[in-house]
Amino acid sequence: MSSPAGEPILRCADLWKSFGPEGRRVEVLRGLDLEVRRGEMVAVLGESGTGKTTLLHLIGGIDRPDRGSILFRGRDVAAAGAHERAVYRNRDLGFVFQFHHLRPCSWPTSRRAIWTRETPRPSSRSSSTCTAGAA
Repeated sequence: MSSPAGEPILRCADLWKSFGPEGRRVEVLRGLDLEVRRGEMVAVLGESGTGKTTLLHLIGGIDRPDRGSILFRGRDVAAAGAHERAVYRNRDLGFVFQFHHLRPCSWPTSRRAIWTRETPRPSSRSSSTCTAGAA
């Protein structure tokens, strides 16, 4: 399903998200509204702890808001079940992680690698460090 011309492809309305136990809860998002139209580029900027990652997790269907809606092409991602959110993440969006180096890295036991013809393969004597081409 595609959005009609001029309609936002993504619409977040009145998003609220908090963390922590009752009495010590921290409200991270309080009534956030956001619209993104087809072809528009958006940057999410702010100081550490202001909710940027929380917002992206909500939009990506990784987490759910306490309140509010997230409409992508008219479907409410926030109200969708786990399977539907997984399909949405698989078909409709992708993540580029800023801190790719946080993933565990060991060769060859627990690390899979994607090789191209241009990527040199490590010898059997190489250390357990990551090399270009590893994924």
